[in-house]
Amino acid sequence: MAYCGGILEMELSAVILAGGESKRMGRDKALIELEGQTLLALAVEKVRRLGVAEIFISGRPGRDYSAVKYPVLFDLEPGFGPLGGIERALHECHSPLLLVLAVDLPHLTTEFLRKLMARCDPLTGVVPELEGRLEPLAAIYPKRCHQFASNFVARSRPVVCQFAEACLEERAVRKFELTNADAVCFSNWNSPADIPTVNPARKLEQDHDKGAGSTPRESPKASAGLNPAPAATDAASGRPLDADPAFGRPRDFLGNRFVYAAISQRAHGLSIGINLNPDKKCNFDCVYCEVNRDEAGFSGPVDIGVMAAELAGFLERVRQKTLRELEWFRNVPSEFLELKEVALSGHGEPTLCPNFTEVVEAVVHLRARRLHPFKIVLITNTTGLDTPEVQRGLRQLTLSDEVWVKLDAGTQEYMDKVNRPDIPLQKVLENILTLGRKRPVIVQSLFPQIKTEEPSDQEIDQYSQRLLELKTAGANISKVQIYSSHRPPHRPDCAHLPLNRLSYIARRVRAVAGLRAEVF
Repeated sequence: MAYCGGILEMELSAVILAGGESKRMGRDKALIELEGQTLLALAVEKVRRLGVAEIFISGRPGRDYSAVKYPVLFDLEPGFGPLGGIERALHECHSPLLLVLAVDLPHLTTEFLRKLMARCDPLTGVVPELEGRLEPLAAIYPKRCHQFASNFVARSRPVVCQFAEACLEERAVRKFELTNADAVCFSNWNSPADIPTVNPARKLEQDHDKGAGSTPRESPKASAGLNPAPAATDAASGRPLDADPAFGRPRDFLGNRFVYAAISQRAHGLSIGINLNPDKKCNFDCVYCEVNRDEAGFSGPVDIGVMAAELAGFLERVRQKTLRELEWFRNVPSEFLELKEVALSGHGEPTLCPNFTEVVEAVVHLRARRLHPFKIVLITNTTGLDTPEVQRGLRQLTLSDEVWVKLDAGTQEYMDKVNRPDIPLQKVLENILTLGRKRPVIVQSLFPQIKTEEPSDQEIDQYSQRLLELKTAGANISKVQIYSSHRPPHRPDCAHLPLNRLSYIARRVRAVAGLRAEVF
């Protein structure tokens, strides 16, 4: 999940709801043809143009869906209408968000679906609302809504609007109030008299391209998901969601020497970071790194007293819920201000910190004194994991804490190109294996676009094989994080890898290594 110029670009699955009985229509709506294409084919094409990671068809047993080459899902519990299809798709999808689209909304355009995507964030979907009535069959739900759908099915409550309302109450989705121009998208077909002779969605999109209607034409970047989203509001505070929230921003030390703040996609919210490398010491020279190593850092180890005081002060702000007093957090949605972790990271490789153990001990001691414990996360390129100093520090961590180990390549050649390290790939793999045999690890893998060049299929296969080898040898890899360059790199020839490519990498990891893989 990446933040690009104001819109979150997310790995998104989609399901086309095509299993209705079509009683009033007298025939299967999904197979009605318009300008030589069925409604089902037209719906699939709209969704496909969004670049989603996977597409499902929610179908009805006994009907022929062979013309559409996508997996067909049948309700686990029949008789629940569209909610049954939504429940099954939320169960099956691999992405954090699921786009739900009823097949009988032929007026709905791809541009409108992009508007829905623009109003989502890593934890929250969106449900349109028209004149106080929810439109739950052209909406985006986070995968965590599967539990709500399952509860409704278990209690024999098939009303899909009630499901959407439950999602709203739990702040799993937010509302999107439709304009008059948008309302036409929700004109559905219920009887033969409703069927026009031309494709209404195509005309709407042609009008949109000509600048017709009240909605301004988006630039090519906007249609690709790169322009700021229109104004929306935070469900908890009522504040506008800023077009430039904290995702993707450089670390902000807020006047501190060692402790900084970040809204982290991979942490799903607020991360308090501790810079173990104020000297900018690192043995990797990654092409995507945001740190300018041409300018010298501060010499000397971390001052434990200063660091602990800075961390205690920030934790107190979190406890008192006063972060919004800081300009940097003024328009950040409330759910992202909940503390998710304290990260040992910074401007270099943390395992090269000369007083690593002292830092860990101070953080653990501070955690023991707080009324609300927090998770500690070590983010490392693995270099010093086998050193006595780091080993002593790691023994202070509990199994609830996490170690995120970097693996950006499957071959030495590609590692030299991307990471430019002073240690070989084999050393990285050995350190991951040694630690992974003792405790679970999370593999973090950043794949950049270098001078418009993407990692090859062969490199991705080699990378997936390395993960399989680690798993087979006994490494406990709880998750693989697939992401790209989120913050502006110091070198301008590095860019964010397209979402469909990141999704492909995740699918290869799942298929080859059998590991859980998430895209950020």
